[in-house]
Amino acid sequence: MKQRLISGIIGLAVVVSAYQAHVLAGVPAVKGKWGKVVPIADDNHPNLYYNQSEIDELRKMILVDKSPRELVDHYNTWCKGVEAIEIVHPWPRIHPEHMLEGRKVMKHNIYAAISYMIEPTRAKANKIKTCIYGFIKEAPDGTNGDHGTGTVGLSTPWLYDLALAYHPDTFSVSEKKEIRNWFKKCAEAGRYLSIDRTKNGSLYSTSSKGDAPPFTREGKTISYKPNWFSGAMLSGLCSALLSGDQAAVDFWADSGWPHDMLVSDGFTDTWPPLTCNMYDLVMHIKAIFPSGANSDTYTRDSFRPSDWSVHCSYDSDKQSYHDAQAQYILWAAEAAYHNGMTRVFEISDDYTKYKTPSNVFPGGKPYPDNTPGLLRHHLFTVGIRDIKNRRTGNKHLMGWEQPTWMGYRRYDNATVINGAQTSYNIWGAKANVMWRNNHALHMGFPQKVVYSNTPYPPLPAAQNNPAQK
Repeated sequence: MKQRLISGIIGLAVVVSAYQAHVLAGVPAVKGKWGKVVPIADDNHPNLYYNQSEIDELRKMILVDKSPRELVDHYNTWCKGVEAIEIVHPWPRIHPEHMLEGRKVMKHNIYAAISYMIEPTRAKANKIKTCIYGFIKEAPDGTNGDHGTGTVGLSTPWLYDLALAYHPDTFSVSEKKEIRNWFKKCAEAGRYLSIDRTKNGSLYSTSSKGDAPPFTREGKTISYKPNWFSGAMLSGLCSALLSGDQAAVDFWADSGWPHDMLVSDGFTDTWPPLTCNMYDLVMHIKAIFPSGANSDTYTRDSFRPSDWSVHCSYDSDKQSYHDAQAQYILWAAEAAYHNGMTRVFEISDDYTKYKTPSNVFPGGKPYPDNTPGLLRHHLFTVGIRDIKNRRTGNKHLMGWEQPTWMGYRRYDNATVINGAQTSYNIWGAKANVMWRNNHALHMGFPQKVVYSNTPYPPLPAAQNNPAQK
């Protein structure tokens, strides 16, 4: 009896230890809490960032009503008549040339997508086909589309989504199959970030396996999530949505990675399951700090709340990694929303539990409980306008970024609405507009609020084009 009792105690201890190990590492989250994202069906194009109803509204605004002015001016100045271009041959494989060439195509093809979306023509569709096959030629095994490639996954799947809606006969049945398979390869190309855990431990930024430990700000500890990770997530998700592969969509949208596991200490080569992705869309939103700052705000922009200043890694007063890291999450949220995650703009992390000092919030006023992560991002972005750049001694234009228009599209919030409307044309002459910002204005329309206003007090209206020191 005594021996059986001892054996039972030992067995129970083993079970408890195993259970505790998994608790420490988190438990898989239930997928679909905010809506399940599914691939775009063959008969449901366009549906990546816009559906047909929204496009009909945009066409009426731009071509018939010619209002609002910002939208019409943006289309006529940047988009009208633009056709897709293809990647250079050969596409350089060294950095930064690889990134710069990809970025050039990505940027141009955003305007080409808008041009085709508003005024589709056969000629534009043919250019889209040339663009896609140019990438297939240069990257037959797919490209992960992260920031290092110029985030080509932002616009390339979008062009194809639109072409399948307006000129589907541009592609033969066999070509559609080939392209679908190529997008699946693209969606799978970035999976190494989360599944090659021993080999790529440094990408997790863990104290035990990598070079840079997790870091704590505002009472919250996360593993580093730089902008090339959010770029890979956006490209992976958009490619997956055009691939028809549900597993690929799950991996990049809502993979089941434990939502409370914001640092990678405790992971193994098999736990959480390799179908779980620490860098999916949900986890990127969960990693937003209570104030609305993100990983790059504190690391590469060196945000310092004690004196409300930054020391931006860019040698410029007009660029910020805060925006670069967040912009891809905002685009991915739109793609997820259109394809099933209808509550993506509500995702929060109960941020008030971190007991963040009030001085890190714009105006020193914490947001209401459960304020969504993406709304906190927009409130923080607008709230830090006129912040000082310690690198140059000037005021930094962080906070005047046009992706705030993407918040205007989804949130009924006076601060965000004012922030978007006063950011229009902040960069002045067309040649001076930063590559990643101007196109976001178009993403503010048509305005379809999905999250009601919060009682956060609006900031006073700020003057457009603030003077530099």
